[in-house]
Amino acid sequence: MPHAAAAGIDMILQLALPVVSAVLGVVFRVGCQVGEVVCSVLKSMGVWEPLMELITDHRGIFVIIFVLPLSALFDRALELREWLIHHLYSAPELHERRVRDIQQQVRAAVTAGKTGHGPTRLCTARPGWLSVSMNPRSYKKSSANIHINLFDILAIVDPAEQDSQQSQEQECTSFDKPYVWVEPMVSMGQISHFLTPRGWTLPVTPEMDDLTVGGLLMGVGIETSGHKYGLFNELVLEYELVLGDGERVIVTRDNEYADLFHALPWSYGTLGFLASVKLAIIPCKPFVRLRYYPCRKLEKGVEKFRSLTEGEDDAAKPSFVESLAYSIDDMVVMAGDLVDSVPGGATLNEIGRFYKPWFYKHVEGILHSGETMVEEYIPVRDYYHRHTKSIFWELEAIIPIGNHPLFRYTLGWLVPPKVSFLKLTQTDGMQRAYEELHVAQDMLLPMSSLGEHLEVFDKLLGIYPLWLCPHKHYATGNRSFLRDPPTPDAKDESGPYQMYVDIGAYGFPRAVRDKKPFEMTPTMRALEKYVLERDGFQMLYADTFQTKEEFERMFNHSHYKAMRAKYNAESAFGVVYDKMALRHSG
Repeated sequence: MPHAAAAGIDMILQLALPVVSAVLGVVFRVGCQVGEVVCSVLKSMGVWEPLMELITDHRGIFVIIFVLPLSALFDRALELREWLIHHLYSAPELHERRVRDIQQQVRAAVTAGKTGHGPTRLCTARPGWLSVSMNPRSYKKSSANIHINLFDILAIVDPAEQDSQQSQEQECTSFDKPYVWVEPMVSMGQISHFLTPRGWTLPVTPEMDDLTVGGLLMGVGIETSGHKYGLFNELVLEYELVLGDGERVIVTRDNEYADLFHALPWSYGTLGFLASVKLAIIPCKPFVRLRYYPCRKLEKGVEKFRSLTEGEDDAAKPSFVESLAYSIDDMVVMAGDLVDSVPGGATLNEIGRFYKPWFYKHVEGILHSGETMVEEYIPVRDYYHRHTKSIFWELEAIIPIGNHPLFRYTLGWLVPPKVSFLKLTQTDGMQRAYEELHVAQDMLLPMSSLGEHLEVFDKLLGIYPLWLCPHKHYATGNRSFLRDPPTPDAKDESGPYQMYVDIGAYGFPRAVRDKKPFEMTPTMRALEKYVLERDGFQMLYADTFQTKEEFERMFNHSHYKAMRAKYNAESAFGVVYDKMALRHSG
């Protein structure tokens, strides 16, 4: 391309990319403002309450007509922006500019707070309804909102190849393993789309397309390879952080800010703003050979699950292990391995196709098939996002006909709706129902007592399916927000660990389904008490019902508090408990 033409295209893109980014932000803000105006008009006309009752009673129809198309349009807009950046422009140059803008915002907000011209607390400007968490995030209204417009994958770096994409980064890497350099708002769907065709993958790729790197690192991320690699934060080689005074720091395991390295996961934005991160990657193969083991007794299911995950020889373990429990006795244990091809005569199941049955329904069919083992091959990206279409199994309560063949073949290409839009369009009645009757909780517990854990979940909740996902819980010398495991009886190159299991309960409890009395707070407090007594942890994307004293017994606050004092976070950010327990504190 002639130099003049290239320069002209570059100039156009310099103007176009900020416009595309700005348009997305404006759409969010204008949409909210228009919604408020429409609500006011409808209330003045006296039709608001009847309309809300109609939407509440016919939620599925409303989602199909409005939420699904809006979700699809939003996804296309993000895909356009991603294409512009990664195919036609240099993302690292934009990154430097955006981080400087964040620093300026922080310094301006701190100055305004000190002089009484603004709030003293800082938080991201991302609207609460845009997060996957069901927590309302009302603390944002009383904080200075910092715009973190960091949505891009910046580079892949492979130290073994001097002619790799390292040139994009314009730096000399000190890491001896391949990594991907990304900004915090990059989603799991975006990153798997980017890495897989290039022959790479994250060792831990959490389910659900909309989960972001920042949310998974400042919060927590887990997936079915956790029995080999641990939680999502174990992939981190380097954090880029903007502190509460606007200072920009680089955090690694062994540099001058190493004391922050283990403190950042689970800190939920209370130590600083994540600006970018470098995540270890490994070579990827195009297919997963998945074996399903139906188990009709609790003891057999637990035994099979533990046999696939425990032991110190990671090379002998399957790449992926999970289980779906459909009752206290019925579960399907699944073991997967990355493979290069599908053998002749084997079953290829492209479960990511829009017309395919929801994955958990497919697994349930295998449970009742009478087979002792079923094997099939799944494209790797389809496997990574196998629960996305049905939002695990939550979509069935919203669109009961969603797994019907007629719906799948005609409208399945619009699924799933964005969780953000589902939250945004909740009526007051829906929100109350979810707060009082619906459970979405993940509890991390020692693997050694898995059978007992499942019996407690069955007694207190009776929610099925349950998602079981193993992971290594590493000892860090109590430098993490998670307390060290009580019996770290195994060790690998990352250090001593104990095998834990995540038990995910999503849905309406048995009592609610049977139209019997159910009280959310005492039930959840009983479950949290059990988890605390068994050296477990509660994932904090959902509300905690614990008191502050109980919360500080479950999580290690000593190092966390020291880091807040050292790195100017005490005056700039709230604490984790206040962000996660607003409705139930005290």
